[in-house]
Amino acid sequence: MVIYHKGAYIETYHSYNLFAEYAKIHNLKLHDYSYEESLIDEVSEANPDNYITQISIMFEKI
Repeated sequence: MVIYHKGAYIETYHSYNLFAEYAKIHNLKLHDYSYEESLIDEVSEANPDNYITQISIMFEKI
């Protein structure tokens, strides 16, 4: 599953909470690792509120 987080990197935990909620609702377990890729960061945007981070994580059936 992929989530596109908009905002400062330090706030990505909000998106991870969404992954956890989804897993709980659908009786799934989060995989041990995730992958993050900065799509828009300080190189192209001065305001951290406009950063975009793609977060990917796998789920496993319980």
